[in-house]
Amino acid sequence: MNANTQLNPNLTHVVPLNLLVQSKVNVRKTNAKDGIEGLAANIEALGLRQNLNVRKLSDGTSEVIAGQRRLMALQLLAKQKKIPEDFLVPCLEVKDEQEAKEISIAENVMREAMHPADQFEAFNALVVEGMPIEDVAAKYGVTPAVVKQRMKLATVSPKIVKAFRAGELTLEHVMAFTLTSDKKMQEKVFGEMSEFMDADDIRGELTEGMVDIDRDSAAKLVGIEAYEAAGGEVVRDLFDKESTGYMKDEVLLTKLALEKLAAEAEKVKAEGWKWVEHAPSFDYDYKMGRIHGSKFTKADKERAGARVSISYNGELSIERGLILAADMKAEKAKNAEKRGEPVSGEYAQSQIETLTAHRTAAIRFELTRNVHVAKVAVTHALALSAFYERNWDTSSAMEIHTKPRNLEPLTRDTERDQLTAKEAGEVSKVLRDSLPKKPEQLWDHLLKLDDADLDVVLACAAACTLDAVRTKFPEARKMQNVEEIAAALNLDMTKHWEPKADGFIGRMKKSQMVQALKQAGKADAAFNVEKMKRDAAVKATATALEGTGWLPAMLKPANDNKKAKREKAA
Repeated sequence: MNANTQLNPNLTHVVPLNLLVQSKVNVRKTNAKDGIEGLAANIEALGLRQNLNVRKLSDGTSEVIAGQRRLMALQLLAKQKKIPEDFLVPCLEVKDEQEAKEISIAENVMREAMHPADQFEAFNALVVEGMPIEDVAAKYGVTPAVVKQRMKLATVSPKIVKAFRAGELTLEHVMAFTLTSDKKMQEKVFGEMSEFMDADDIRGELTEGMVDIDRDSAAKLVGIEAYEAAGGEVVRDLFDKESTGYMKDEVLLTKLALEKLAAEAEKVKAEGWKWVEHAPSFDYDYKMGRIHGSKFTKADKERAGARVSISYNGELSIERGLILAADMKAEKAKNAEKRGEPVSGEYAQSQIETLTAHRTAAIRFELTRNVHVAKVAVTHALALSAFYERNWDTSSAMEIHTKPRNLEPLTRDTERDQLTAKEAGEVSKVLRDSLPKKPEQLWDHLLKLDDADLDVVLACAAACTLDAVRTKFPEARKMQNVEEIAAALNLDMTKHWEPKADGFIGRMKKSQMVQALKQAGKADAAFNVEKMKRDAAVKATATALEGTGWLPAMLKPANDNKKAKREKAA
């Protein structure tokens, strides 16, 4: 049997395929080529069951008025060498152009597509009767996956399919119900549906308690392959790809995720961190400290830890260099002890800031008189920024990049304690008066100065940037640099500050006065002050401390405070 008789069993009027051409009269213009491969496969499998409508042209060819898609499918088969180029095509002849237009309109407008419910039931019937899925796919020009999808649609509850046929549900609604083969569950959700429910709402009802693989970070981390290998079940609807769907066993998923996190935590712990925690996620802890940067030293790892968790996109997230609040508190106390500062709150924070503001003023004044140290301090600050990576354990006391701190609000109520603030202010005023009024003229002015005069400007300017005020949360390394600068200047605060009754002593508690007197070697006076009323105690303390050179711990060099502690311990 040749190809012609095999595909066209009842030939009447036939035209060779190579003499058929497309007609401009055909009304189908949009999506005319869609699905041609599928149609060709169907014609190859079942034969051409419908005639083409043609009109003869003067050149001997025939234009196809109705059947343009069938013509393209036959031409594709000829190109694929599955039928000959002169394959005989059954045709009905159209007489004139008017009839051709009417036939074309009738074929394209009056034809009604097969309802999806009929299609998937038909596919399912063929497979049930014994036809392989691959053969069904080949005959109707679709992929085996499409046939499987259509068969799955056939498993939807008849009540739902009936509503679909009646137009009460869309195809998307029905496809969403395929998430489960439990018809009772399908019908329960269907019975509870409102007119506003869409396909996503149906999926949400059917997958309650399941994990969306496409959205859940733990599911992404574990992966479908590992989950299924552990015995987990994945549920999918007709929209889902192999990489998406829903995991039914959330307990199993959590177990697998924690195992993966624990394994990674062991690797991180081997890096030498003080502690390592792992969990799917952690709340942000504002009390926890952080060592910034990407390079961590051995010392960093001995004081800090790490957290292993899951990022929002399902990848392992590792935060290194975290310091627990308790460890930060211990470090703060240790650093304060190194600097010889009171750890137990010997003075209120306002008192500490006032005293260290006085010390800042004194250091600034001494810097204006010591060009070499000023140059070293400025060079140190600039070199840190220019030649080293930012490290929160290394800092400078020189606030070169910011507006200098104004000390006046901190020292105005105890100005009688100051011995140098006025003088320091006068030095700054004289220098400021020697400079141009307009900042844009400063560069040219400085270029004209000799080295000696330039050194004076540098020293004074550097002095103004220094900030030695100890705030509530001081930077340990910055405070260390304050001590370095003070030591280089041989700073003696007894030359710059002394306690006065109407100054610092007037702000002290009586217990602080007693302690100060004992530190100054005035035990008898301390004994008497304990019994006095406050006003009398202030005057007596001021008198007893006069000429002793007593200084609060914040005004002493750190080494002196350490020495005092060692002597006390001995």
